[in-house]
Amino acid sequence: MLDLESLSFDQGGLLMANNKCDLPPGSYRTHGKGYEEVHLPAVSKKVDVSEKLVKIAEMPNWAQPAFKGMQQLNRVQSKVYETALFKADNILLCAPTGAGKTNVAMLTILHQIELNRNDDGTFNHGNYKVVYVAPMKALVAEVVSNLSNRLKDYGVTVRELSGDQSLSGKEIEETQIIVTTPEKWDIITRKSGDRTYTQLVRLLIIDEIHLLHDNRGPVLESIVARTLRQIETTKENIRLVGLSATLPNYEDVALFLRVDLKKGLFKFDKSYRPVPLRQQYIGISVRKPLQRFQLMNDLCYQKVVAGTGKQQVLIFVHSRKETAKTAHAIVETAMANDKLSKFLKEDSASREVLQSQIGLIKNGELRKLLPYGFAIHHAGLTRGDREIVEALFGEGHVQVLVSTATLAWGVNLPAHTVIIKGTQVYNPEKGAWMELSPLDVMQMLGRAGRPQYDRSGEGIIITGHSELQYYLSLMNEQLPIESQFISKLADQLNAEIVLGTVQNAKEACHWLGYTYLYIRMVRNPTLYGLAPDALVKDVVLEERRADLIHSAATLLDKNNLVKYDRKSGYFQVTDLGRIASYYYISHVTIATYNEHLTPTMGDIDLYRLFSLSEEFKYVSVRQDEKMELAKLLDRVPVPIKETLEESSAKINVLLQAYISQLKLEGLSLTSDMVYITQSAGRLVRALYEILLKRGWAQLAEKALNLSKMVGKRMWSVQTPLRQFHGIPNEILMKLEKKDLVWERYYDLSSQELGELIRSPKMGRPLHKFIHQFPKLPVGRKDSQKQYISEDHTLTFTVPIFEPLPPQYFVRVVSDKWLGSQTVLPVSFRHLVLPEKHPPPTELLDLQPLPVTALRNPNYESLYQDFKHFNPVQTQVFTVLYKTYDNVLVAAPTGSGKTICAEFAILKNHQEVLLRQEDDATMRVVYIAPVVELTGETALDLKLLEKSQIIISTPEKWDALSRRWKQRKYVQQVSLFIVDELHLIGEGQGGTVLEVIWIGASSHGLFNFSPGVRPVPLEIHIQGVDISSFEARMQAMTKPTYTAIVQHAKNKKPAIVFVPTRTHVRLTAVDLMAYSQMDNPQSPDFLLGKLEELEPFVKKISEETLKETLRHGVGYLHEALCSLDQEIVTQLFEAGRIQTCVMSSSFCWGTPLTAHLVVMMGRASRPLLDNAGKCVIFCHAPRKEYYKKFLYEAFPVESHLQHFLHNNFNAEVVAGVIENKQDAVDYLTWTFMYRRLPQNPNYYNLQGVSHRHLSDHLSELVENTLSDLEASKCIEIEDEMNLSALNLGMIASYYYISYTTIERFSSLLSSKTKMKGLLEILTSASEYDMIPIRPGEEDRVRRLINHQRFSFENPNCTDPHVKANALLQAHFSRQDIVTNLEIDQREVLLSATRLLQAMVDVISSNGWLNLALLAMEASQMRSHTHSTSCATLTWAVTRSTPSRLMLKNPWKNDSCVSDCLNLFLRLISIRDGRLFATDDRYCVDNGAIIAYTGLFAVQVSTFTQRFPH
Repeated sequence: MLDLESLSFDQGGLLMANNKCDLPPGSYRTHGKGYEEVHLPAVSKKVDVSEKLVKIAEMPNWAQPAFKGMQQLNRVQSKVYETALFKADNILLCAPTGAGKTNVAMLTILHQIELNRNDDGTFNHGNYKVVYVAPMKALVAEVVSNLSNRLKDYGVTVRELSGDQSLSGKEIEETQIIVTTPEKWDIITRKSGDRTYTQLVRLLIIDEIHLLHDNRGPVLESIVARTLRQIETTKENIRLVGLSATLPNYEDVALFLRVDLKKGLFKFDKSYRPVPLRQQYIGISVRKPLQRFQLMNDLCYQKVVAGTGKQQVLIFVHSRKETAKTAHAIVETAMANDKLSKFLKEDSASREVLQSQIGLIKNGELRKLLPYGFAIHHAGLTRGDREIVEALFGEGHVQVLVSTATLAWGVNLPAHTVIIKGTQVYNPEKGAWMELSPLDVMQMLGRAGRPQYDRSGEGIIITGHSELQYYLSLMNEQLPIESQFISKLADQLNAEIVLGTVQNAKEACHWLGYTYLYIRMVRNPTLYGLAPDALVKDVVLEERRADLIHSAATLLDKNNLVKYDRKSGYFQVTDLGRIASYYYISHVTIATYNEHLTPTMGDIDLYRLFSLSEEFKYVSVRQDEKMELAKLLDRVPVPIKETLEESSAKINVLLQAYISQLKLEGLSLTSDMVYITQSAGRLVRALYEILLKRGWAQLAEKALNLSKMVGKRMWSVQTPLRQFHGIPNEILMKLEKKDLVWERYYDLSSQELGELIRSPKMGRPLHKFIHQFPKLPVGRKDSQKQYISEDHTLTFTVPIFEPLPPQYFVRVVSDKWLGSQTVLPVSFRHLVLPEKHPPPTELLDLQPLPVTALRNPNYESLYQDFKHFNPVQTQVFTVLYKTYDNVLVAAPTGSGKTICAEFAILKNHQEVLLRQEDDATMRVVYIAPVVELTGETALDLKLLEKSQIIISTPEKWDALSRRWKQRKYVQQVSLFIVDELHLIGEGQGGTVLEVIWIGASSHGLFNFSPGVRPVPLEIHIQGVDISSFEARMQAMTKPTYTAIVQHAKNKKPAIVFVPTRTHVRLTAVDLMAYSQMDNPQSPDFLLGKLEELEPFVKKISEETLKETLRHGVGYLHEALCSLDQEIVTQLFEAGRIQTCVMSSSFCWGTPLTAHLVVMMGRASRPLLDNAGKCVIFCHAPRKEYYKKFLYEAFPVESHLQHFLHNNFNAEVVAGVIENKQDAVDYLTWTFMYRRLPQNPNYYNLQGVSHRHLSDHLSELVENTLSDLEASKCIEIEDEMNLSALNLGMIASYYYISYTTIERFSSLLSSKTKMKGLLEILTSASEYDMIPIRPGEEDRVRRLINHQRFSFENPNCTDPHVKANALLQAHFSRQDIVTNLEIDQREVLLSATRLLQAMVDVISSNGWLNLALLAMEASQMRSHTHSTSCATLTWAVTRSTPSRLMLKNPWKNDSCVSDCLNLFLRLISIRDGRLFATDDRYCVDNGAIIAYTGLFAVQVSTFTQRFPH
């Protein structure tokens, strides 16, 4: 274990690794009283005769618009020009400030744009993103406006992403260049489970990369390391461009950025500065503050006077007050010495200009100073004042300008002389005065020297004597850039673990190898705490990296941010770790929260906990602040327990003062408040997330309220209208004094509101604001639609605890708005909880039964693979093979239930053989959820007649057995097996199973516990807390790869199930990429030799599959051709490939088994494994739900009450139900009837007495039958007897819903045309459940736009609209890919039945033309047309031969249309025979023979085949 804190550098960015600083020739030192001065001469420009500047006119035409207004590139830009604009190499450019580095960045951006330029000169902006990382927020805005302006001709969008700015998905999609700060980009890429845009980045520009040396350096290291690893994984290049000031160890930084030292490294020394710079460094050795302050002012005065009248001077100070103080001090000293006239000549024009401007100035200090030629500039001035000062200084009227650092960063105002007066600046993060950052110093000195006027500039730094060497080294390229990464190692490691790119200690060591820390440890081991000879023993420092990772991981584990298994080295992310990473919070803060949080905390404790955050550890209480803090303490609303001596009290007071919008006086106190409130948003939000994860609702609401109060700067007790701008404060205060609850305001009119506040004029605006305020009405039952104006359904589960509370409150709270919430009480007064489930059947410790127990050699030969049955099969054998009892066997997947079913079939077969009757046939029906009968009733009856074992889905068997009284073969069924019976609890499909129910006696009932498996199963469930589905799926791929490597050791097979076939391919490609990254030489998952595999791979038709198979990863989905599926299955079974990825629907049909299953499905291989493993990745909120049903018995309830209408209708048509009493009796046979008394509230029963049950069933029957009567399916006579009507018979016969038949009957009319017919057809309830997947709307919209019949305002998320589009696409033979193809098959499957039913409904009304139209639609459903003739064939009305003719095999389009025209022109049909209409042609045997011999053979063949 290493102590990471002691290894990190306390000095941060002030670290000097060099011991001495060599000054350039011509430098000299002088000493004064209390100070030392060092003078450095200017480095003159070196002129290189061969140097040629690039003219803008010589650049390619497409690149010139970005350099409008420029004649040529400067020396630095010209040298980099070729590489930047025409090559894709990574670049590190080190050049002095002011050398025009931004233009080099522009060249690299233009190179990227050019790569996406089309032949016609337009650009493909959707294929790439450019990220420009600028060090400060102020710079970000400047870069955005610069780039936007210069790239507008290219149609490129540039946007800012910094601080609180965040972009919506749509904005990100439309943006090509994102300008951001390092921290913001780190957060974005940390959260990026999202492929959407981080993976489109093709160019990453990092400005001021010498920030690596600063406290913010670790952020840059982590961004670059993450990007480099992304390049390795995805194999898609991202160009890295680093821009920096001149550095001594630039080669290390180049190595870090993977820059080729010969091609991409450009270093320019001081001689390339646009204006050479003379430097003076003054180190003050006086200790006493007052004397020190006075000496600084005197030195400042001397340096200003030295150049008065000749050059302008810019003085930088570090607080707003200090600007005026310094300016006045110089003016007063000049007055005393009679030198004031030097600053402004008596008769100069400047004096008049200054006098004219004084009247426009708002700031008093500035007004006093301007007449003397002095000015001040800081962020506290109004914008007008600042602009006047900038203009006066730029035009040379103001001689001396005293400013804060804002001027250095924002406006480009150079001066001949720049003085930095003092280098100490208050740093609230450290709670102390700290040295300026190197970045600020370089930026300030960069303002010295005006390129168009001065031959040289002068930079003067006045600092403390101890810092002299630091600034000399910094400004003279002698300060090596070191890495600060160790100080943030634990937090950065946590971020990578959360992102999923680092899964174990080995990967973490690999990741460290990409950091700048690693490069510097190799270069300078002793500085980083290693022994001098460390590199001799361990060249790549593997051991040291492992120690660092182990120490950081242990720290994270101790604070509950990750779970670290020291033995295996694997990491597992926790909720706390995820929150810390997303909200950018240190592990120490999280540990503090973890330690102090309790569910009973009040507001006082919550504010105190916030103030204990590690982020504020350096905030201290200074003597001069205590008085102001004591005043504030009396004014803030939430009491504070601690005394003002404690810093936590100060933090708490400042937070509350910020919310209350109180004004502060002291400078350091204001700085502290800004710092605290900058972090407050993140910290409070993180607190809220932690509480949410813990399920502490009341405290979570308090934290959310605090988060909103910080965001809105108001208290929750104030009126919610304060969140709108534009309402006068006195009106708000009047409202707050009224004793009126917020909900009542919604009922008041604008007039009443005006009277309430005694301001009639304000009534109207107030009324508008009140009704703009977000309000969410909540009910308990909503229908599921997706638009904002429509209802939404939210389904969630909540645990119920004993003793039962009287009610729960469901509270819907706005995330952003204070006071916007809706409460819905859910009463438990009449709640009756379900009965406890009976205990599972105990698995008896029986001797395994040998196969010979079947006592029949023929039967035994079926089970040659094993000698004994497993424990479950042994226990149920006697009941199934020796008796005729009804049996229920409930046991986990993979426990051999199919063989149990086979026992019953063999028993049945044995029985038939014993009977020895002539007509004795075995009739077994096996109901399974997937394998099917055809669905065509007539054909199915023939199959039933000829078959001994019929395998069917519940729906198909239901349709077939509805008329069992008339169907002998249905009555002959002697054995009925239902597989996957638990699906009885699955909505509509479950009710079908229920209608064909079983009754199992107690000794035929086997309900084994979920843990009973022939091969024990180890289950790991991991939640992924990302709400976007696509992002979540991507975040799961790396952990999936890790799971395979970790759990399927020794090359044991692994199956991965994913939700859709798109993800099948993506996951397989990702697994291949990760395996290649880990082991480039030999693919991890390939178990044989590649040469042996190649003959099989060549037969595969899908290219991606070929590639993944060569790496040992196969995949299966519905759209693969059967040969591809067969090859993959064989290779996996033969053990040639280790991993197979499948879509989830394959879990029903695949015979494949594996040692490890990832996501969910079939784990373990009976006979081969001692244990199976299963890893499930799911959305984090679903984790508990999955745990419950995997480890406990699976609860199943009936849904029959929701789908009863169609079953009743079918039974009335079949004559089983003849009156209402029969209907009630019918219900007593159902599973629902068994469950009613067990779980009454689920079925809306208030009690379980006989009376309750009887009333409930009667009401259910009454309501259902009256619905059927209203839809004209049945008739009720004498309020008792039931008889079937025509519509009911049609619905039952064609197995369609009663609502559909009612819709057909009411919407169809004799005037309906084809467009209306299709709309009515696809409005059927059968299409309600067609899925609308995330992101599918656009595809459906494109599909709609290409159809013949238009849609009125189509709602693309409506399944019926989608069904219509898919049906029309089928008629037009449009190629449809992906999941839409599966949906289209579903649509067509139902369309046959629906059209047949429609024809019957129309025929009943006697509408001949419409019946023909419906039959035509039915024919179009069966006979689709070739694409090229789609329009033509739609146009031909009625079912003429021409329409079917297009089923012909001819490939030539013109041939088809010629033939069609010929056919229409030449043929007439009389008496069922074909005749020619022209003497030149004769019709013989139905063949048209033209004298030209045109298409004779084809036409002959066609006409002979055409049915007439």
